Amino acid sequence: MHCRGCQRALWKIAARQCPSCDRPFKPSDFRFRPETVRFCCPHCSQGYLGRGADGFPDPRRFACVFCDRVIDIDEMVLEVAQGVEEYQTKPDMIPW
Repeated sequence: MHCRGCQRALWKIAARQCPSCDRPFKPSDFRFRPETVRFCCPHCSQGYLGRGADGFPDPRRFACVFCDRVIDIDEMVLEVAQGVEEYQTKPDMIPW
């Protein structure tokens, strides 16, 4: 997950703008390979693997199991899942 303006990595960034060029972003602007990205609650850091077809938690809005606050994927802090390399988070691309 990289900034579309300057290509800076946007992992572990709670603010919704790139720290290098200030370009705004949302996690839902991106797509991931399922089970490669950890979505963390912005209130307590409880992590959830993105297991949906587009690599996001399903449902996209839910109550955190730890702090019970309702969260949306666009509020969450994203990390590469444990045991996964960043390049593995990219979804498979069909060339046609």
